[in-house]
Formats: sequence, structure tokens, C-alpha cells
Amino acid sequence: MALPLFCVLTKIIKFNSTILFLLLFIFIFFSVCGAHYGKYFFTGCLSAVLFNKYEIKNDWIRIIVFLLGIASLISSFFISGDYYGNPVFISISTFFLSLVLSKPVSLSNKLFIYCGETSYSIYLCHIILMICVSYLVYLLFGVVDINSYTAILIYSISALLIAVISFFSYKYIEYP
Repeated sequence: MALPLFCVLTKIIKFNSTILFLLLFIFIFFSVCGAHYGKYFFTGCLSAVLFNKYEIKNDWIRIIVFLLGIASLISSFFISGDYYGNPVFISISTFFLSLVLSKPVSLSNKLFIYCGETSYSIYLCHIILMICVSYLVYLLFGVVDINSYTAILIYSISALLIAVISFFSYKYIEYP
């Protein structure tokens, strides 16, 4: 139902089809119950569109947009309630969109650029590695309390494995 509607709207409304698709995507994910991750996925899509199509030329406006994003991120720590609720989503999305629009020079650091390039490899392998490490820890130690130091160790080992395997995947499989 949504795809034919999308095609008709792109013909009727002379609007950028990418932005129209993203608006349709928002509607679908906000209308489906339990689609918490879809909102964040949408923020990433919108960030890519904004990054490639828009640039703030005035330095003062860029600084203000960046500071508003930082304030929004800090405010997300003080919002009580559901982590996946709309107030936290709006706060975190505002932060990421402000980074994309302000394009701070610090993000052009080689480490950040490399993390961006390997992000697809990280996306592909992170859940598999998290499950494998969690299962291995379960076999060795049994059930682990999520608030314990062991849980922090599990997440640290998982993050290290994800980084290493993503590096090799990016270097030797994606771009050999």
C-alpha cells in the first residue's frame, strides 16, 4: 500500500523523492507499534540527506547549531522515563542532526573518518559477535547479572572483538 502511494505522490508533488521517501518512512515506523529502532534508523537516513545536500556557510550559525545539539544531548540524560520514548529520541536526533549540519572540524579526524568507513562492517557483525560472546560467557559462568562488573567485561570484550573483526572485514572483504 505504501509503495504505490509513494509513487503517486512523487508524480503529483514536484518534491525531492528522497525526502518524500523519508517522510513516508517516518509515517510507517511511527504507526507500527514497537518500532523503536526505526526512528533512529530514520535519523541516520535524514542525516545522510542533510549532509550531502545542505551546508551552513555562516560560522556563527554553525556554532549555534552545534551548541544546541550539545545542549540537546546533555538534556537527554535528565529525561526520565522510557529510553526509547519520544523525548529521548527527539533529544538524541537533534544532537546528531546538529552534528551533520554544523560539520565540526573535529569530526574530520582520521579516527572518526575510519570509524565512519567501517561502520557498515560494524553493523553487520556486531549482533553476531554479541550473541557469541554472551553465549560463551553463559557457558563459562552461568547467568550474569546485567549490573555487575562481569557484564561490563562482556561488553568490553564484545566491543574489542567487533572493532578487530570489523577492521579485517573492511580491509580484506569490503575494500581488499
